[in-house]
Amino acid sequence: MEATKYPTKNGRVMVIRKAKEEDAQAIIDVINSVGAERRYILTERFPHDIEWEKAFIREHVYGKQDFLIAVAEINGKVVGNAAFKSESTQRIGIWDTSVWQS
Repeated sequence: MEATKYPTKNGRVMVIRKAKEEDAQAIIDVINSVGAERRYILTERFPHDIEWEKAFIREHVYGKQDFLIAVAEINGKVVGNAAFKSESTQRIGIWDTSVWQS
């Protein structure tokens, strides 16, 4: 997946790219922040630590062809993440997205 730039409504540039192990803490922070809003996600704190998240990224992003974790960055800060897992048929998958409101 190549990094892609998109303009935002307020004139900033958002970059969507494949997640890296270095993004682990930022991904956890985004998920916990969205969870704290208590609007569209389970309200329990995301229970994974940084080492678990790094291993998950390493295994799923770089080890499997049927899984993608992407992050959204604005000004170099991760502000969102998305995960997609392809199921056994080619037209079905699971999509999970978290984005900070800011």
